[in-house]
This record gives sequence, structure tokens and C-alpha cells, in this order.
Amino acid sequence: MGVIFVAGVHAVGKTTLCKQAEQTKEIAHYSASDLIREEKANAVPEQGKVVTEVDAPQRHLIRAVHRVLPRHGGKILLDGHFSLLTATGKIEMISVDVFHALGLERVVVLHDEPVAIAARWSRRDGGAVDLAMVTTHQEEELRHARHVAQTLAIPLTEVRAFDTVAFMSSLA
Repeated sequence: MGVIFVAGVHAVGKTTLCKQAEQTKEIAHYSASDLIREEKANAVPEQGKVVTEVDAPQRHLIRAVHRVLPRHGGKILLDGHFSLLTATGKIEMISVDVFHALGLERVVVLHDEPVAIAARWSRRDGGAVDLAMVTTHQEEELRHARHVAQTLAIPLTEVRAFDTVAFMSSLA
């Protein structure tokens, strides 16, 4: 299979870059949370960006990806996360087994200054965002992305948020 996984914390710019790639590279783009919602209603809450259970939504995601891949010649951009912020504020790592089951071809992980991410997150979702939490979450996201890519022996490219040129070249 050919899943290019575009990862990063909330509000780092994954969807923005993926939509640009969808237009210029003619590759289908899916959001992991949208696929999960399609597979099982209310698996990811609409309010905020926290989850109550990690495993069940990931099973839904695997099923959904296997359902949509054949429609696109076996190649898609999937934007999502290597780690999730739970309802209790804990950072949960998604199992390497999930990424193996998704059939990842490569990983592109986006990063940015935590203060910029926090500002976008606050504008998008409303309310104050804890800068220390964003910093820690991004560090953990990057660490786990590297671990997953190394474990699965797949390419990993780290791209600064909104660097369209670097992002497009990472998809080749």
C-alpha cells in the first residue's frame, strides 16, 4: 500500500499543506479524524481535540484506510498524529502496530515554533492554549514519529510548517 502519513501536533498546518498537495500532486488527501468519524460516528469529539480512548478510534482508522485506498490507486495522503492528547491532558503514543497496519510508505512530520502553534490552535478552537503543553506534545510527537519510522524502516522527513517547497519535495 502507499500511505504517506503527514503528522504533527494540532494546528501545525497538516491540512493546509495536504490540500495544496492534493491539488498540485493530484493525490487524494484524508484526515485521520474524518475517516474515524466516517467509520464510527462520534469516535472523536467535535468539541476540542481530545480523545477518551485511543485504541478503538485507531481500529476504525485502519478499516477506513483499507476501504479508501483502492479508490485512489493504492496511494493517499493521510494527515494525523503519532500521539494524542487525552481528555485528562495526558499524551498517549499510538502503537507502532497501528502504523504498520496502515501500510505506511513514508512519513512527513511537520513542526513549528510552539508559540505559533498555540496561537493558531487558540484561534481555531477558541480559548487559551497552554504553551508548555504544546511544547511537550510537539517534542513527544517528533520523538515517536522518529521511533515509528525507524521501527518500520520507512523514510521520515521533517518539514517546517508551511514550507510548501520542502513539503512537496518530501512527497516524491
